[in-house]
Amino acid sequence: MKPPPLPTCQPPPLSSTTRTPAWLFLCGVGLGVYARLASDLRWPFPPCWLRTLTGVPCPACGCTRSLLAWSKFDLVQAAFFNPLFFLGCIAVALWMGVWVLEKVFARAWSPRFEAFFYQRPVWRLLALLAVLNWLYLCLELPE
Repeated sequence: MKPPPLPTCQPPPLSSTTRTPAWLFLCGVGLGVYARLASDLRWPFPPCWLRTLTGVPCPACGCTRSLLAWSKFDLVQAAFFNPLFFLGCIAVALWMGVWVLEKVFARAWSPRFEAFFYQRPVWRLLALLAVLNWLYLCLELPE
C-alpha cells in the first residue's frame, strides 16, 4: 500500500475562471486604446450590419462610440451611445476591483456576490434591461 502524498508548500495554480475579471478588464482597455487610435488616425469603424440592411439598430449599436467616449473619459457621452454597455463597463471595473482586493487581502468576497445574484432574478432583470436598451437605441441613437 502506498503512503499518502506529502503536502506541498506551493499554492495550487489559479484556474482560468479566477482570472476572468482581469482578462475582461484588459480586453476592454485594449479595445478602448484601439478605438482611440483608430479615431485619431481616422480609420473607418465597421458599420453595424443589421442597421445597414434594415435601418434598425442592433442591441450592441453604439458600443464602439461608447468605448471611444470611455477612452476620452467622457462618461456622459459613453452612457448616451449605449447605456447597457456603459453599465457593463462599470460592472467589469467593479468586478476587477473586487478581484484585486481579494488578491491583496487574501479574502474571498466573490462568493458573497455570487450568492446574492443567484438568490435573485438577475437574468430577468438583465433581459428587461436589454429590451429597454434596444428600445432606447431605436429611438435615440444617432446615425
